[in-house]
Amino acid sequence: MGGEDGTECDWGEVLAWEPPNRIVLAWRIRADWQYDPSLLTEVEVKFSEAGENATRVELEHRQLENMGAAGEAVREIFESDRGWCGILQNYVRLIEKR
Repeated sequence: MGGEDGTECDWGEVLAWEPPNRIVLAWRIRADWQYDPSLLTEVEVKFSEAGENATRVELEHRQLENMGAAGEAVREIFESDRGWCGILQNYVRLIEKR
């Protein structure tokens, strides 16, 4: 994955790739946003038909308990406008502009 400054950094790997239906990623970033190869949480994104010219996108970030005591705080970040919810809302706004 690329950093904002153009550098590359490890953060996980692809666990399942099933186009056009789903992708599962190993997320190996700790609560302090540092890579940890021994940590495993999973991000699954599913795509399904939701009518004519519409796609339902479902995102689940699971196994946050593997982050220990920080897992619940990280869950709150991911569920906020700064996390996955905000990213998906921005995606919807972008698509609606097309």
